[in-house]
Amino acid sequence: MGKVIPFPPRKHVVEADKKDRMEHRLSELETENSWIKTDIQEMGHCLERNIKEMQQILRELAVMQGFEEELDLSYDDSDDLEPDF
Repeated sequence: MGKVIPFPPRKHVVEADKKDRMEHRLSELETENSWIKTDIQEMGHCLERNIKEMQQILRELAVMQGFEEELDLSYDDSDDLEPDF
């Protein structure tokens, strides 16, 4: 009869599979963290633009109500579609 090839011990197969799964999950988490950081930066920029617009609206309302004299502080939203780096 021919030579019998022994199967590797079950523990080694499970450990190798577990290691591969853990490395893959680590890669997934790194990618997700990168996306989250990008989202946080973009939300920060959106928040800054909203605050500026709110300030402008409040100034205009103050002028309309007679609390302040009109100042020319025009709000320029022409670059809203461009990222702020």
